[in-house]
Amino acid sequence: MNPQIVVETAIENASPLMMVKSKRLGGSVYQVPVEVKQNKRLFYAMRWILDAVRSKS
Repeated sequence: MNPQIVVETAIENASPLMMVKSKRLGGSVYQVPVEVKQNKRLFYAMRWILDAVRSKS
């Protein structure tokens, strides 16, 4: 198995499609789902994978 394909698949699988942002309406704060842009998806996926690797060692 090609390691590059494994890493690309792991990043793709770990990438979030949606996240929640806090939105204030009146006196209440709501969690509103928003789409994550491609560059942020890659950033979060790589950060989460690296955090998991570091915590295992």
